[in-house]
Amino acid sequence: MNVEVSKVGHASAVEEGHSYWRAILPLAIVAAIALSPAPAGLALYAWYYFAIFAGVIGALVVVIAFFGPTGILTLGTGRLWRRLDGWRWRDPIQRGLAPVSVGLLVAGSISLAKGALVGRASVLIAGVVFLLLIRTRINPAVRVLCGAVAGLFAFGAP
Repeated sequence: MNVEVSKVGHASAVEEGHSYWRAILPLAIVAAIALSPAPAGLALYAWYYFAIFAGVIGALVVVIAFFGPTGILTLGTGRLWRRLDGWRWRDPIQRGLAPVSVGLLVAGSISLAKGALVGRASVLIAGVVFLLLIRTRINPAVRVLCGAVAGLFAFGAP
């Protein structure tokens, strides 16, 4: 694999051909499970079912670990905020936090854009999607999906 240094000084890998490891990796895991012998006293079909069950349980644990803390924090904050409905400081705090949340959103967008907008094609795709987000009333998910498809055609499969 060749390594190219861009004008900014960051090293990026240049792929020769297409990289299909993301599609092949789950198949390789299933093949490894299928080729590994079942533990003593366990039928082969039971071993397959156990492997699938373990994968599903692992996926559920990851989803709970990823979204659980944020969900609990949001639920608690929402309930507290609803309970403070008649409090006289609630509206000024809410109006004061609005610019903070917009600033955090813009800072996160800039941080993501620094890593994603690396060439003319990516800047053009992002600009067109941004203009569509501002000027039209089409569902934002459809516009982002169209941008992803345009990026797939512009840059190829990952």
